[in-house]
Amino acid sequence: MSVFRSIATGYLGAKIANTEANDRLKANILEKTGTNILTNVIPNAIEDEKIRRQNYDTLVSSYGVNAANVIDASGFTINKQGMDRLDELLKANKLDLKTLDASAFQTDFDNRYNTRVKTAEEKYNPILQKIGIDNIGGLGFNTVEALVKPEAMTTSITKDTMTDTVIKEQTPTEFGSMQLKDYLTAKPDEEFGESSQYRLRNNDIIKQAVSASGLNAKFITNPVDGSVSVTDLDEASQNKFQLVTEYSSDMFAKTPNRTDYINIGNEAATRVTALESLAKNGNNAMTNYFQSHIQKAPKVDGQPDYTSEEKVYPLQNGTLVNAREVFERQNSDLIRAYIVGSITQKNFIREKFGRGYSVFFDQIDDALDQQENS
Repeated sequence: MSVFRSIATGYLGAKIANTEANDRLKANILEKTGTNILTNVIPNAIEDEKIRRQNYDTLVSSYGVNAANVIDASGFTINKQGMDRLDELLKANKLDLKTLDASAFQTDFDNRYNTRVKTAEEKYNPILQKIGIDNIGGLGFNTVEALVKPEAMTTSITKDTMTDTVIKEQTPTEFGSMQLKDYLTAKPDEEFGESSQYRLRNNDIIKQAVSASGLNAKFITNPVDGSVSVTDLDEASQNKFQLVTEYSSDMFAKTPNRTDYINIGNEAATRVTALESLAKNGNNAMTNYFQSHIQKAPKVDGQPDYTSEEKVYPLQNGTLVNAREVFERQNSDLIRAYIVGSITQKNFIREKFGRGYSVFFDQIDDALDQQENS
């Protein structure tokens, strides 16, 4: 056998073996995919549709078919979280049922359901057919009506007074908006700004922020004006409480109409926690660095003098710098936050970085004062 034939024969045998392995792999993937569709995807979809239908039926009984139709189209009926958001929205706004009841809509619950079913069928039927199942229609989905419908028409009847004949005309139906926001108006006694509704939400956000930031505090609500005061908060936590409260109120003021407004509290707590970590990590880095070069540090009464301009601290490239320059190089992000921050933020950064390094922040304040007065 020639060398070429030997190589060719070996190549052909390897190719056949590889093909068989690929076929087994494809079959295995197909089987697992089909099993997932049958045991997870379809049952979960059926359960989701049941929940959506139950929520829709509840809305129909409370607000009528048209209102329920628009609310469903806006996505509120998908789950409990959506219905909770709807409750909050309707507490602050009045639903225009009159306009809703007088409107015609291009879609309704049933044909939107059919669209979802058709999308699922187009997505999963090819896979199921390969494992011997004709379609997913027999597994719980039920197509109610054809998706392609003739254009909806409105019939108007007029009388020609000249000929005394009745004229029927059909014109395309003008559909109403499917956006819930187009049927909501703020309730007069709950306008945002300094209203009771705004204060209540702001209080809820602050409470969430305090809890999410790890502070152990108790709140007392003033029954007269709705203001909130905090009790049982240790002195060491005051700066953190003040900052998380400031962040929460500022962030809510910028986006007062968020339906997930409670999450503003979580976002404020995250910002404070990130700033706290930045300050503490900076403190640790500075302490480790200065401890490793304690012998070189200029001293006053036996203690390191961080105000000294002596360049005795080495950088990695061998350049010598003073203590202030070490601080600036290692804490540029924190310094930036300090410079642009409020008094509350400055106090928090100083506290978390440690009193032993307050001299560096004093130098920043002096430089800022000189800049303002120049």
